[in-house]
Amino acid sequence: MSVSIILSRPVASCGGRAPLAWLFKKLAHAGECRAIVELCERFSSLDAPVRFFVHGATLTVGADPTPRLQRQTGSAAGSHFYSVEAMA
Repeated sequence: MSVSIILSRPVASCGGRAPLAWLFKKLAHAGECRAIVELCERFSSLDAPVRFFVHGATLTVGADPTPRLQRQTGSAAGSHFYSVEAMA
């Protein structure tokens, strides 16, 4: 299951894997409350690992079947990719 959400403004391209709670924290910091509400309607657990990608003003989020995530950060051609270790 994946969902695409239009954000209020375009941002730099980024993506990765993280617990849904981490993504909510980033969206709240950016003032994207509507995106948080839409994701709450589609995912049942804040601990759920998700894959996400942002391109322009579109956020795409899908369930990630990987149980634990490796902590990695990097940059490729100006795009930032983040992975965050899932909380135990």
